[in-house]
Order: sequence, then C-alpha cells, then structure tokens
Amino acid sequence: MAIIVSYFPNIHVLRELFSALDSQVDRILVVDNGSPSHPEAQPASGDSRITWLSMGENLGVARAQNIGIAWARSQGATHVLLLDQDSLPFPDMVSHLLSAYADLGMENAKIAAVGPIFLDQASGQKSSFVRFGMLGKKHLRCDENAEFLPVDMLIASGSLISMAALDAIGDMDSGLFIDYVDTEWILRARAKGYMAYGACNALMAHELGSRRRKVWLLRWRHVPIHQPLRFYYIFRNGFALLLRKGLPVAWKRCEFINLIGLAVTFGLLVAPRRENIRMMTLGFRDGLKGKTGKFGHAAEKNKR
Repeated sequence: MAIIVSYFPNIHVLRELFSALDSQVDRILVVDNGSPSHPEAQPASGDSRITWLSMGENLGVARAQNIGIAWARSQGATHVLLLDQDSLPFPDMVSHLLSAYADLGMENAKIAAVGPIFLDQASGQKSSFVRFGMLGKKHLRCDENAEFLPVDMLIASGSLISMAALDAIGDMDSGLFIDYVDTEWILRARAKGYMAYGACNALMAHELGSRRRKVWLLRWRHVPIHQPLRFYYIFRNGFALLLRKGLPVAWKRCEFINLIGLAVTFGLLVAPRRENIRMMTLGFRDGLKGKTGKFGHAAEKNKR
C-alpha cells in the first residue's frame, strides 16, 4: 500500500502520482496535513482504491506517516511504500524494489527498507547512495551488475518497508515533526540489527527543495533552497540527534560537518541571510534544550 503525506499539494502533480502508482500498488492512502477541504483537494474521490484521510491541521510528516502506517496495518497490508506529494515513481519502480527485497530475503538479510535512485527534476542528475566514512559521506553508485547496495541513509519518499520491520523497529519519531525523520528511523533500525538498501534499478523523479541555486563554496554547487522555517527544524533536530546517545559516531561526524556547511551557505551566501541565521539559531538553541514538536508549539522532550 502506498502512503502519501500531502500538505497543500499541487493537484495536477498529485494526479500524476496517482496515475504512476495505478498499476504498481494495490491501494493508495493520502494522509493530508491540513490542506483546504474544497473538492479539488481530493482529486481521488470516486476511486475506491484511493483513500483520503484529512487531519484538519499540520501534524508533521512523522505523525502523518505513523497514522498512515497504522491505517495500512488495520487493512492487512504487508508492506508500505512511503511517498511525498511531489515524487513521481518510474513505471517499474515498485517491481524493482520488490525484486531487491525478495533477493535480500533469500540472503536472510534483516531489511529495514529498500529505496530507489532519485532523478532530480531541477538538475536532471541521478542521486547516489550514501555510506558514512571517517572523513565524511561516501557517495556510492551502482555498477552494471549490482541489483542493490547496503546504504546508511534513505530518503523516506520511495522507501518500501515491511510491516514486520515496522513492528520490530517502531514508528517514526513524531517529535521531530519534519527533517531527520527518515534518518533517525534508519539509525534506530541499524541499532537493532536491520540494514537499509538502495535498489539500483528502481528510479523515481523527486524535487529536493522548492528551487535550486548555484553557489560557490570551494567549488560550484547546486543547493536546494528552503524557506527559513525549515532551517529551524534542520538545526533543532540535527543537533538534538547529535546529542542523542547510541547513534553512530561516523554519522555524527558527517552530520556535524553538514550542519556547518549549511550554516555557512545559507547564513552567508544565500538570501534571506538574516532570517536564515535567526531560524538556525533558534533551532540550535531548542535542539540543545531537547524541544520537540511543531515550531511555536514545541514541548520539552520527556526524559527516558
């Protein structure tokens, strides 16, 4: 079953996603985080294979995913395919994910999730898979004969996850609200002996950030541009996880370097610099305090 989390979606793009999934999954569930309730917000009406759950407010990506997973479990689904509203699977993506899943099962692998390669719609470039090294992230690409690769990170959108894995690993951390939700879940899975894999033949078009800009930082880079509020969640959740015990040192080292790079890029090079810095600072402060939840409604995290 496909689970799509939506938030004020572009209805035409969402219809394209429904069409792309039509022959690939048994059912589609949309968990909508507070979009308008007028008819255009539910383009799937009349299609019995598509269910629309309206939350009435923005509960965050993680909680919406958990709601969707719980609903899928109640319907007897054995696997869920998590998707963002602006993702577009290639026609054979799910079959390649299932094929990799089956082959890994024959090897008795403990599978957390299997995910695709992304084709960035803005740049036309294919993504690489990531492992954590001593000096930073290692970007891996599939050779001609590889069907899958063990990876240390997967973007949630496009990830195929079994209910058995979710039962063993647990739900997404709803306190994170958005950003690092998929990262935290994969790291938690690894601590329980589960591994994530990238499927070399599975492709999905996906746009990272609302737009991209070319900036110079030791070399020319195309960076995704987010609204300043996103930097609050990135820095709050990033530093909160850096302080969390039990997470891999290699990941913490890579992520600290990444956060410093973001601070330099969006604090000095990309407007609105002042607002970016303000939201990064607030996020850093709240991350150190252990605050979670939605910005403006964040709560102190319960100590366990």
